[in-house]
Amino acid sequence: MTNQNYPPIADYGIIGNCKTTALVHREGAIDFFCFPRFDSPSIFTKLLDNQKGGSFRIRPKIEATKSVKIICWTPMYC
Repeated sequence: MTNQNYPPIADYGIIGNCKTTALVHREGAIDFFCFPRFDSPSIFTKLLDNQKGGSFRIRPKIEATKSVKIICWTPMYC
C-alpha cells in the first residue's frame, strides 16, 4: 500500500449526531462510517482500503462550481 492512492486526512471533514460519525471527503464522498454507533462495524471504509473499502457519493450529472464555507463555532459545512 502506498500513500499515493489515498488523499491526505486534511481533505476530510467529520459529521455526526453524538451517536456515530462519518468522515466526508472534500468532494462529498463518505469514505468512513460506522453505524448505528461509534463502536459498530464500519459500513464504508475507503479511507482504510481504497480498493475494497467502499464509499458513498452523490454528485450532480453536470459540472458545478463548489465552495466550502465553515460557520464558526458550529459543526456545519455550507
